[in-house]
Amino acid sequence: MLRIEQPKIINVDENHSRLSCDIYIDNDLHNVWFEVEKEYEQYLCTERSDAFVIGLLSWAMRLNHNIECVAPVTDELLYNIRTYVIPSLTKYGKTLHDIKIKANMAPALETAGGVGTGCSCGVDSFHSILSNYNSEYPNCKLTHLCLNNVGSFGLKDNENIESTLINTRRNVAREIADKLGLKVVVTNSNFADAFIQDHLMTHTYSSSFAIYCLQKLWKTYFYSSAGIDFTYFQLPDNDKYDSAHTELLLLNSFSHKNLRLYSEGGAKTRLEKTEFIANNELAQEYLHVCLQKIHNCGKCPKCVRTMNSLYALGKLDNFSKVFNVDYYKKHKDFYLKHLYWLHLKKNTMTAPEYEILKKEISILKKLKFLIIGGYKLIIKYLRKFLNSIHRENITKEFK
Repeated sequence: MLRIEQPKIINVDENHSRLSCDIYIDNDLHNVWFEVEKEYEQYLCTERSDAFVIGLLSWAMRLNHNIECVAPVTDELLYNIRTYVIPSLTKYGKTLHDIKIKANMAPALETAGGVGTGCSCGVDSFHSILSNYNSEYPNCKLTHLCLNNVGSFGLKDNENIESTLINTRRNVAREIADKLGLKVVVTNSNFADAFIQDHLMTHTYSSSFAIYCLQKLWKTYFYSSAGIDFTYFQLPDNDKYDSAHTELLLLNSFSHKNLRLYSEGGAKTRLEKTEFIANNELAQEYLHVCLQKIHNCGKCPKCVRTMNSLYALGKLDNFSKVFNVDYYKKHKDFYLKHLYWLHLKKNTMTAPEYEILKKEISILKKLKFLIIGGYKLIIKYLRKFLNSIHRENITKEFK
């Protein structure tokens, strides 16, 4: 049993406040908090359990914990979760359980009418910002940019780098918001530490948790789709895939009459979104896709993918402020090899880039890439095999 106690507001210091909630897993106590600057304290939601039900829903289904709430849950939200989310996901996810939620119901809260989106500064993020900051649709015109820290940075093995990265991202978010004439909401939370989950599998839940902690602020929230368009929606084996694959179901179900969540950019491929932002000066100055370094390293999978996309579009030179373009040009084979191997693995996300750049990958280069890649795979598995033998010998000696 997972019991969600009444959320409450705690003053951290003169500048920050927290929404705090005690959560019991059987008899074990876990405290979850969500921190904002003082000016946003008034929007923290103590009246509903909504945020915590959403954030812990996947965790509870995976570990077969029914949920009980002290504070009520918004009626439409509870209906959507009970009627659509849990039955759909558990029907097609073999490791998920058909859990029950025990809670009183209450009507949707009134909101301040804010329209927000994240400002992580990746391709998807910039597409959301540039598409909506000056929208012709009144209910969709951005009022706030957000930087929510609910476990997306993924650098727990090096807290100094993580802290520096978070502070840098916060400063950048403030700079961009100032240039666009928008307000900025910077948050922090221990959610990812209190309930450890695979962020790739649960980011839609944890990000919606952050939105609902401030649900009295938002009328509309654009959640940047994770690099895939709506053709990737799937329910079969949903427990094995990135939660982006079920985003259409989740975000629609996590909406109610006073708060609408959109999978922003879901009608476009990643390459189409890259093309959309490629001529924008803000994107050219602030684009950041790397999770490993404060500045884009140019060598991790995300950096390589983005640089290949920009090169395929003929726009890489536009981003010399954020990428080492000269390095790319001098080591182009390294980047093309990465693209070719993804093509061999039938990675459909990078298929558009491959179609554009395949003319630059000659037969000789393909052979070279295969030989080098095959050699590295052999070495990798040989090391794995030798390590297993070594561990087995140590175990025998120990016995």
